[in-house]
Amino acid sequence: MEDFDGPGETQLVLALELDGSSSLMLTNAGWSSVADQQYPSLAVLVNGNVYDGAGGVGVEVLGRKGFAMNMPAEFLNDVAAGRALDVYLGDQVVDSLSLTGSADGVSALRRCIVGVRREHEAAERERRRFEGLPRDPFAPKHTGN
Repeated sequence: MEDFDGPGETQLVLALELDGSSSLMLTNAGWSSVADQQYPSLAVLVNGNVYDGAGGVGVEVLGRKGFAMNMPAEFLNDVAAGRALDVYLGDQVVDSLSLTGSADGVSALRRCIVGVRREHEAAERERRRFEGLPRDPFAPKHTGN
């Protein structure tokens, strides 16, 4: 999470999923978005690319309102390389955030997800190790009668 100066002190949260997709959540103490409401005209401009898709959905976190958007895998590449992240609601600029230091942040996020993937893979290997064993070998066997 990163806090930014400006009206309402916008907070940016980026998440990276195991499948490589990502999501963005922006909240601001001064915004009045409605939780779970769709905002189809929301768009994010970063590194010369516009991300809009289905727009965003309203969120409220700890009294701060904002929105969340699912993003494709390449979004984080643009965040790492970009200088600013501009948010639009239709034609209106909602916020413009500096991405100074974002390459380091995205790199840390990617290192983290590698560790999470390894943990998931190890848990799956452990689960499979026992899948051929009966849960209770002493339980009465049911016949089809």
